[in-house]
Amino acid sequence: MTTTKCGKCDYVYAEDIHQNSPLVCPKCGSKDITMIHKDVYRISDEVYGTSKDSEGNISGERINITDLNTNAVIATDCGQPTRLNINRERRVDGFVEEGNYTKSFVNAYNKFNNTEYEIRDKEFEDSDYADRIIFSGNENINVQIRHFDDEIVSEIGRKKQFTGQRLLQNFANSIKNAIEKKSLIDPELKKNTILLLIIPSPLGELRRQDILTEEFDFRGFKDVWIAPFGIREEPFGLTRKA
Repeated sequence: MTTTKCGKCDYVYAEDIHQNSPLVCPKCGSKDITMIHKDVYRISDEVYGTSKDSEGNISGERINITDLNTNAVIATDCGQPTRLNINRERRVDGFVEEGNYTKSFVNAYNKFNNTEYEIRDKEFEDSDYADRIIFSGNENINVQIRHFDDEIVSEIGRKKQFTGQRLLQNFANSIKNAIEKKSLIDPELKKNTILLLIIPSPLGELRRQDILTEEFDFRGFKDVWIAPFGIREEPFGLTRKA
């Protein structure tokens, strides 16, 4: 959600998820306009279907997740590539998207580590190193956020659609490349930074478990987590290479 506020008279004249308001205050005519972003994450529908083998293990998954803008469908069967179909009606505000994924991440991170971290308020995109900061008491942790599958993001950006397949090794290689690309920073900063890798699609339990069997070189980051699209699938931490 983006709120448009006049910097001269403080009049708020647009507050809508998809607002396209003029950059002139209708009350006083000032062009001193402030755009305040608010994190909004609305999933309108999630459909999960699974099949199981004779021993009760998941052998196949069909997942369809839709929010106000993105529809993501995946199909995975044991031993087969994951088939993905992602459609997006409008361009996503990257700043808001980062905030939404961070909310999902910090809830899962606290649950996994039995901690009580919160997200420090950030109303504007800036040039600061950290995309978000989580804190607990006097302790601060930087969070760097990046899409890990460049092809998917590129196709959605150009065509508003991605259709393709991914093997476990495709996912693993994309994750490794994303870690490496983000790692070219001050080693001291990385020690207190969690890298959050995101994807505009669910992964499903089968692919999640496959990814967790892989070991990754964290390249000096404090931790590396994956955040899939959707509410039902919790973000999860990767396994650090010994």
